[in-house]
Amino acid sequence: MTLLAYCKTAQGGVIKRIPMSHQVQNGIEAIFRNQEAAFKQDRPNETAFDGDWNPDEDELLTLNVNDEVQALIDA
Repeated sequence: MTLLAYCKTAQGGVIKRIPMSHQVQNGIEAIFRNQEAAFKQDRPNETAFDGDWNPDEDELLTLNVNDEVQALIDA
């Protein structure tokens, strides 16, 4: 896992890699993975976001990938 930051500049968006030691990277990766698992634990159903801001208890709302998100994925 690489930690990236999306920064807006006068010329548009730019993606920057956050350099860190192997030990710090492993710690941050563990935090993110644990948080994701805890968040998804009781929400097995992914539902496309349709403007309704009140998902059911067992739902995760998903969004289509836009250009900025795709740039992060590609990085």
